[in-house]
Amino acid sequence: MRIILYQSSTGTTERYAKLLAERTGLPCQSLEKTTAPTDAEVIFLGWLMGDSLQGLKSVKARYANLIAVGAVGLFSMEKPRAEMEEKIAAGAPLFLLPGSFDPHRIKGMTRILIGMTLKALKSKVGDGGNEKEREALRFFEEGVDGFDPDALQELERFLRDGTTQAQTKKEEDPV
Repeated sequence: MRIILYQSSTGTTERYAKLLAERTGLPCQSLEKTTAPTDAEVIFLGWLMGDSLQGLKSVKARYANLIAVGAVGLFSMEKPRAEMEEKIAAGAPLFLLPGSFDPHRIKGMTRILIGMTLKALKSKVGDGGNEKEREALRFFEEGVDGFDPDALQELERFLRDGTTQAQTKKEEDPV
C-alpha cells in the first residue's frame, strides 16, 4: 500500500497533500488520524518550523518505507538546497514546497514564539530597520499565501518515474 500522510498547522500542507492525492490517485490521511499499516510506502508532507520538519520524527519511528518527503515552508526556501537536506535529514528524496502563513490561524506555542518575534521586529523597525526587517514585519502582521500547485510537479514526476530533477540533470550533463 502506498499512501500520502501529512501534518499541517494552518492548512497549506493539507492543501498540497490533497492535491497530490487527487493528481496521483493515492489515498491521503492526516498523520494524527491515519490508519495506514506500518509497512505502507509513505509519502510524507510536513511543515517547517525553523529547520525542523513537523511530524517527520513520528513518521520515521512508525513507518519503515518512507519513499518521499515534502517540506512546506517560507523562509527556508531561500536557503541552499544542500543545507536544507542536511538539516531536515529526511532519509528519502526531499521536495521543497512554498508555504503560506496566516497569523490568525497560528495557535499554541507557535503563536507565543511568533508573538515574541513580532515584538522584536516592531522594535527594530521602529528604530528604522532595514528593508528585510520591514518586509518580515509585514509578513508576520499580514501573512502571505505562497501555495503553488505547480510546485508539486517534481514530486509527481518522482512518484511516477522514480527520478528527481537533480538525477535527470546529472544524466543529461555527465561529467
